[in-house]
Amino acid sequence: MIMCKSVLIIFILMALFGCSNGSNTSIVLDSTGKHPANWLVPLDGGNHPVTYLTSPEKCLECHGTDLKGGVSNVSCFSADRNGITCHAQGPSGHPTGWNNPSAHGAHAKAAATGANGIAFCKNCHGADYSKVLGTKSCTGCHGVAAPHPPKPWFGSASTHKNTDTSNAPACAACHTNRANLSIAGAATLPATAMLGTTGCFNNTLCHGAMGHSSDPQPWSSPANHGARAIAEPGAAGNYGLATCQQCHGTDFSGGNVKQSCFPCHGVPAPHPKRADWTLKAGVLSHVAAGEGNISVCVSCHTTGTKNLAEPYLTRFASSPAGSFVSTVTPGCFNTSTCHGDVRKTTNCDACHSTATSVPFKSMVGATAASDTKVGAHVKHLNASTQAPAYSSNIACSECHAVPGTPAISGAHRNGTNDIAFGTVAKTGSLIPTYAASTGVCANTYCHGTTLTGGGSNKSPVWNQTNYLVAGCATCHGYPPTSVRNGAATHSTSSSCSGCHAHVNATNNGFSDPSKHINGTIEASGAASHVFPNPGSSHKGSSNGTGCLGCHAFGSSTSGYPVTSGTPPDCRACHLNANPGTDPQCSDCHGSAANNNSATLAGRPVAGGATFPNRPGQHNRSEHVGRACTVCHPFTSGSPLHGWSNRTKSTAAQVGGAGTSINSWNPVTKSCSPVCHGSEKW
Repeated sequence: MIMCKSVLIIFILMALFGCSNGSNTSIVLDSTGKHPANWLVPLDGGNHPVTYLTSPEKCLECHGTDLKGGVSNVSCFSADRNGITCHAQGPSGHPTGWNNPSAHGAHAKAAATGANGIAFCKNCHGADYSKVLGTKSCTGCHGVAAPHPPKPWFGSASTHKNTDTSNAPACAACHTNRANLSIAGAATLPATAMLGTTGCFNNTLCHGAMGHSSDPQPWSSPANHGARAIAEPGAAGNYGLATCQQCHGTDFSGGNVKQSCFPCHGVPAPHPKRADWTLKAGVLSHVAAGEGNISVCVSCHTTGTKNLAEPYLTRFASSPAGSFVSTVTPGCFNTSTCHGDVRKTTNCDACHSTATSVPFKSMVGATAASDTKVGAHVKHLNASTQAPAYSSNIACSECHAVPGTPAISGAHRNGTNDIAFGTVAKTGSLIPTYAASTGVCANTYCHGTTLTGGGSNKSPVWNQTNYLVAGCATCHGYPPTSVRNGAATHSTSSSCSGCHAHVNATNNGFSDPSKHINGTIEASGAASHVFPNPGSSHKGSSNGTGCLGCHAFGSSTSGYPVTSGTPPDCRACHLNANPGTDPQCSDCHGSAANNNSATLAGRPVAGGATFPNRPGQHNRSEHVGRACTVCHPFTSGSPLHGWSNRTKSTAAQVGGAGTSINSWNPVTKSCSPVCHGSEKW
């Protein structure tokens, strides 16, 4: 019995010695039977993965044919080995979710180095991918097409187009000399014989020397290869810049095909030179590039190294006012490269929303009105969002100097908010101001600076979301205590629509917002009033008193106003106006004092020397007391006369239907029939 035990011990020692001795030259074990330093290292695995891949059968000697322990009692799938997690997911060695194509497919199609590439899969799944150390075969999901999915493998979803060309030897196992290709794939192949070292683009597998034999020709033409390169990645029949990298290298300097893009494109590769690439249209323009290509763009245009020529570099030098924000996922329109988060189709809309169809956004994508870059843009640009409406849409030029084109020039796209007030804000000879530090807009016509008689806040903060909480009383009294020019006391009625026809029926908004904040006074006095207000209706009352609510009555030397928004002085046009005393005719002709009856006031004044107040025979006793229409065919609002016609008398303005005069001779100043013998006017 003792001898049997001794023999068994000697046998075991010999076996271990043999294992150790053999391992010194094959599986790298030291004299104690242990692996050397760096054999097992966290994260990168150390030296054992490469050794296993070279001769996996040698690891099976100690760890077992299933690698779950063997004579060494050390499983390759231990949850913890000396503080290191091994292939804890089980015999497959893959992480959770590995069966998702986006997970294992990406590794299989990657460059054939380390644990990536199609050939690496063979180590466990066998040369034909039908065997496995664990429980699953690739053919169980992929079918006979393993290691790739079923055809069409050249499609737009699961495609070989983004497979690294270093995987060509693994592809050759099935596809040498065009073998195992679909009819569609075979029909596009070159006729050149399949000879030479296996490669994707040397006629040994599928593609010709340049790999573009099935693409539009001539491939060297920008219209052909350029259109494919900048197309949206994944689109049917298109590729995108990332596909070019598969052959030409990540930096487009040659890659696997040893064909650099630089000889034609120069340093800007993969795109053309800047003069062409920055065009607004055309196949050479980045405007036509698919947004999905941004992942390639950011390899050169980064936060630290923008690689932009002037004047673009200066314009995009700062963030977020400029561009290149490093804290967001790369995108064409989120300031991570050049453009902000707003875009539409033309001119200003390419970067700035007009808020008519989409919410206004700042260049970094903010939409809240409380944001300093967004603020009251929507309320100004899109009056329909006002509740109630206080104005029409405000033009951008009322606050900014608007360039003729989106070109980078002057104060445009310089990283700052440049405010240049327009005509409306300056109404009344005002000099408006805007303080970027506080966001306060002050001394503007728009917010009531020229209005007297009230107003709770005439200097709003740009991003003050509750600015109009006081409604109409925010900019002026509700009602005001005095009229705008201070010429009279304003009515105490809050039924604004009684005098302002453009105010809505509820007197808290406008039925016609275009007549509010427009640089003019829109008031009717005691009657209907439109602006401008020619014709017989604009006096407002028979004696003109209705005009006094807004208009001043000076003297015959009063001038017409030159400042927009200032109510005209009535006597700038109506030289003889005497409101409250005389009827309408006296505005141009004589007054009641020159006539026997106030109702007939309007005869030219005695001593008058010029039209329309030249007396002639108007004041002779036979004429006094007679109606003007005995000789003149004028009625209120007649186009021949009145408040729309300041034309000197002509033949057509004396006599005719409704008068006692059949004819009038302006040369001889005589009429027919003759009432007073041969006397002339």
